[in-house]
Amino acid sequence: MAEVLTCYVCGNVGFDDGSNGFFYCMRCGSQAEDIVETGDDQEAVDLIGTGHGSVYSSYFLRQKPAAPQNNMVSPLSQFWSSLAHDNAAAKKDQACVADTDVTGPTGPSDFGSGLDESRPLCYDDYYSEIRIRYVMGIQLMIQLQCQASVETFGVTELVCGLAASLWFRYVVMSGVFDDNWADETIRESEIQKSGEAQNASNVRYKEEPRNIHGQRAVLIWLKSLRRSIPIHCSLVISFLACHIARSRVLPTDIIKWSLEGNLPYFSAFIEIEKVIGQPSKACPISSISMFRPSEFPSLQNFETLTASLGQSLGLDLPPVNFHAISTCYLNQLFLPSEKIMPYACKMYEWLMPPELWLSTNESRLPTRVGVMSILVVSIRILYNINGLGIWESSLSTGRKLESETAELLSNLEARYDEIAPKYEYSKDLATYLQFCKDVVFAGVKPSLENHEEEKIIESLWDYYEKEDCPLLAEGGIQQKRSRSNERFSNNFPDRNKKIRDNNETPRTLNYEHRKSEETKKEKAIGRLKLDMEEHMFYYMPPRKRVTKPDYFVYERKLDEGALTYIADADYYILLRACARVVQIDVRVMHDAVSRIERRLAWIEKRINYCLHLKHPAMSCDFCSNVAPVHGTDDSCSSH
Repeated sequence: MAEVLTCYVCGNVGFDDGSNGFFYCMRCGSQAEDIVETGDDQEAVDLIGTGHGSVYSSYFLRQKPAAPQNNMVSPLSQFWSSLAHDNAAAKKDQACVADTDVTGPTGPSDFGSGLDESRPLCYDDYYSEIRIRYVMGIQLMIQLQCQASVETFGVTELVCGLAASLWFRYVVMSGVFDDNWADETIRESEIQKSGEAQNASNVRYKEEPRNIHGQRAVLIWLKSLRRSIPIHCSLVISFLACHIARSRVLPTDIIKWSLEGNLPYFSAFIEIEKVIGQPSKACPISSISMFRPSEFPSLQNFETLTASLGQSLGLDLPPVNFHAISTCYLNQLFLPSEKIMPYACKMYEWLMPPELWLSTNESRLPTRVGVMSILVVSIRILYNINGLGIWESSLSTGRKLESETAELLSNLEARYDEIAPKYEYSKDLATYLQFCKDVVFAGVKPSLENHEEEKIIESLWDYYEKEDCPLLAEGGIQQKRSRSNERFSNNFPDRNKKIRDNNETPRTLNYEHRKSEETKKEKAIGRLKLDMEEHMFYYMPPRKRVTKPDYFVYERKLDEGALTYIADADYYILLRACARVVQIDVRVMHDAVSRIERRLAWIEKRINYCLHLKHPAMSCDFCSNVAPVHGTDDSCSSH
């Protein structure tokens, strides 16, 4: 037997007995590790006939320990090693220095490095790699969003721990780590689509598993993951953590920060790839295809998604932080919060409207509208905005109104454009181009490594950065317009100016001044009427005969099957500014205010009824002041 063995060191055939139970190569002298000589005891041989002896068995042949076959490699090894690479880089260098002497390192440095590249990939490798990469990528996206919220926007650090707890519970609820998840996903895809099988025409993906219709299982699993854990759930979980932490962050803030690129969402796949590395052979999907969002949740459905997530996790969500959000809104409106907030907080504690809780109903008004409606009612009560025509009166210089109401309405009307939400990328052209480069077209590279295209892009970018473009020059467009206006005024001088100067008299001056002021007032009212018509409101002139200086309620009327909104200038100016701050339609804002007003009127009516309620006559013999006729008891009769 030893003559037919092959040496694994030199390849020679033939081993010699070493008289010590082992065999050695006749050329290089290497010991054979796969065979050992054994022997039987003579007494045991004599007992063979009795059934108690032992015979030579191949079981006692010591086989060479084969390398463990890695049929089911843990998918976590590659990701944990890649995720911990940045944090453990310094420790790894120190360990290599400590374990290295004159002869070299004493311990293995590549233990558990991930998938074995030499062996073919199996079915389990594909779905395990895709699943763990997608889940870890979304988790990193949530971590980046929480980090940006804390560092950039001053949100409390509590949101990081809350978001982690919410994410883990959400992953467990999704069921993507169930044992039969991959098989059930393939089976559902085969049931949904029926027809002839597709041939694997692309040689690159020929070895990948497919369903009976020829569809790539990799893409089927990715679609299933996106349905179970959509990419926009990262924003929803981040907002839900802020809501539970009683932060003043609103859905408008989350969406605005995401669109500006300050909250990692559209370009988060770049940072994700830096942490978890390039896709492996078991996950032949690029990071931009896996983590680039193809849709964005609308502002109307954002709170609905958040409430649905909280309900599915079994959370009892609190209302929004009314005080913090109201103070922020008043600062945006340039209104004194120290004067308005005490009354608004009393109304909030009195009403506790259900609009301040997140709801799964898509037709429900957003919580921010409920907060602003309480502020509108409070401002109307404090500043007596009840259709008295204070804004129209302030337009006439002959009647200078120094009241706080006139000043408030004038400021809201003048700063209407300032309170509009502004995005950082809309400052100038250079900022917008940088935003497009970092967010919109992040990760986009020239096709087929076209170096000429790259040179053209770099030259154009240098052209804009050096401000050679006249559009980027500070005030270039405005200066050009001003010069054109001056040229126009020089070409067409006012010829009637000299005639007016010669015929000026005090009476004519007063008349022209009065006429110009009336024209100015009419133009301002005309502009407001046009704006009201755009939002389907009808202008109501000021009230002339005010019998009761009480709270004036604006009602809608049904005119030819459509609701007609009627409002005066004072109320509309306040309503329009508040609607712009919360980014809602003016009519929706008016409906929310009307609901608060009706609820307040109902509560006041019930309180008035309870205060004037008379107690009914007592029928009890012991509690009544009237003595019973048939009573024989002295105590009862004396009572």
